[in-house]
Amino acid sequence: EMKDGTEPVVAVKELTADEENGGYSVDVPVIVGLNDANYEKNLNDSLMRQMQEYIAAFIAEENTADSLLQVQVTTGFCTKDFLSILWEGTRDGMPVRFAKNFDLLGQRAVTLADMLTQFYLTADGELILIGRNAEGGQTIEPLTAEQSIWRKKYKGIFTK
Repeated sequence: EMKDGTEPVVAVKELTADEENGGYSVDVPVIVGLNDANYEKNLNDSLMRQMQEYIAAFIAEENTADSLLQVQVTTGFCTKDFLSILWEGTRDGMPVRFAKNFDLLGQRAVTLADMLTQFYLTADGELILIGRNAEGGQTIEPLTAEQSIWRKKYKGIFTK
């Protein structure tokens, strides 16, 4: 168990196979040191299941001997309250990247939508905040750190 204020540790378990229908090397994060042992176990079991499903989908879609999935995991932002995990690699030579963010105190995965009060993404993936002008109409502004409309719970999480 962690002492108060201590960050969790993210270890890595590697799942590998050299198979006729495609090989893979996929990292699965193993989070250690949370104050709640049940949440830690459930979170690690869930991450393992998700990565096994990701591998199974790859094998089902790719049925050639030279198919290859390689994904490594890194820890992004990590505090006693919040953890961000990033997977990067290649799937048949094409880049893949995906991430998960966890509110460790709330014991749940969170998205940017959970953390900001108002926003939307443009077609090219840029983040836009939606605000109200003095007349009550909507204004649209590109997101900058100064303009962030964070929900109270997450307001200072990246400056702690």
